[in-house]
Amino acid sequence: MVPLELAEETSRDSAYNSEENEKSLEIDQAAKELLVARYNKKVKSQELEVGDLVLRRADIGGKNAAQGKLGANWEGPYQVVKVHGK
Repeated sequence: MVPLELAEETSRDSAYNSEENEKSLEIDQAAKELLVARYNKKVKSQELEVGDLVLRRADIGGKNAAQGKLGANWEGPYQVVKVHGK
């Protein structure tokens, strides 16, 4: 707060309601949880086994600047040698 606001009550101070603020935070949190639940519902889990062929995103290590935007997005295929959990 600005020192002037400490001496006199401003419209922002008079309009502040802690109960309403707390309620809006709860509503916001519930909306975020719903959004996460909807997103996670679309994600499909896929377990890989030794010997499976997979592709690797090419932008992880940085694309080659000479290729520009027309460069490949994926590298591979690579064969899974060992599985380390999820």
